[in-house]
Amino acid sequence: MNTSYPTLVACALALISSCPSQKPAGPAKQRPPLVLAPGAVDVRSVIRQVGKYLGRDYEIEKLKDLPATVASGLTLRLQNPVELDAGSAEAVLSEIAAARALHLVAGKTSHRWMFAHGPSNNLIVANPRVLTPEQVLDSSTPEICVRTTVKVKGDATKMGQQLRPWFASRTSTLRLVLPVADTIEFTGLRHEVVAALQLIRTLEGVALGPADDTPAVRALVAKVSGKASRGFTIERGTHALSWALDKMADLHGTNHLYHEQALAGVSFELKEPLEIQSTNAIRVVSQLAAKEGVMMFPIAAHHGIYEWARVRGAWRNALADRTLFVSVECARQLEAVHVNMITVYRSEKVDVRNAMGILRPQMARLRLTFGSAGPSDLLMQGSAANIVKAIDILEGK
Repeated sequence: MNTSYPTLVACALALISSCPSQKPAGPAKQRPPLVLAPGAVDVRSVIRQVGKYLGRDYEIEKLKDLPATVASGLTLRLQNPVELDAGSAEAVLSEIAAARALHLVAGKTSHRWMFAHGPSNNLIVANPRVLTPEQVLDSSTPEICVRTTVKVKGDATKMGQQLRPWFASRTSTLRLVLPVADTIEFTGLRHEVVAALQLIRTLEGVALGPADDTPAVRALVAKVSGKASRGFTIERGTHALSWALDKMADLHGTNHLYHEQALAGVSFELKEPLEIQSTNAIRVVSQLAAKEGVMMFPIAAHHGIYEWARVRGAWRNALADRTLFVSVECARQLEAVHVNMITVYRSEKVDVRNAMGILRPQMARLRLTFGSAGPSDLLMQGSAANIVKAIDILEGK
């Protein structure tokens, strides 16, 4: 082949210029996290911050014609900063907002935040998002109204009949469509549908994962079983419960939210100083709070956010269904923590068919019913302490 030297040089230069750069590609540029600063903040301002961060068109229902208690409860106080990324921002925001009776109605182009006690509250459950059970169980899914269909192994009609009174008796938005063949359709706020799916899964014998397979339970177990490192002392005398929650937030680096009006004047008295460590803080403070009718509700515990409210307070309905679904073993781990739980008890040694007659005279604050498999499954709802006490009674301990 007869090729001139200039032609060879030109071809070589062209080849070099066409080759990709050998410089290694750097890591994908990630969006910096959104940090919610500590201090008093209006929930609506948090919604606007997250909307701007995610590029979402958020609309917030006006306060006109709403009860005065709604406006007074929209301010929360963060004891510590909260760091959110693009994958978790909306989910955590929706949990916080729901504790303030604000719920997200997600559309294709716009997203509206509606008050549960407002004139348009029917829109919250009238626009469910259709998701698979796996998507509902995903902790990154926002706290919105969802609709899902789940297949069951046994008789779906019998399962539905057992589930309907269990959820309908609570202050719940959960609705189930009459089962067809081997499927049940659920519609309701996400955390309620999650509870229903977890209940079905456990009744069918599907084991939960470590620490019961939910971020809220895992976070709570870690707080009561970790290594003791720091602590504080509660001196003798009378102390505001809000002060103890602030001290515990500082100890764990978490946030313990509460309505200023709901806990105004709630205090406890100690006759002797009390030593608090990082591993017993939630146990001890929740016991002190329970004596005053205040209970803890993990709303975004995997991000260190808990809500405290009076059991019969004005804001109780907004938190009433924040129920943890746990195994019996996990209930024993959390025995001293006052938080609402559901568990399924099975035993080859104990005949639970007589449980109602044995437990009801002693366990006024524990709800009991049989599962879809009949008297072999005993469903319990209440505090971990009451659940453990009931099981010990059945087993003769």
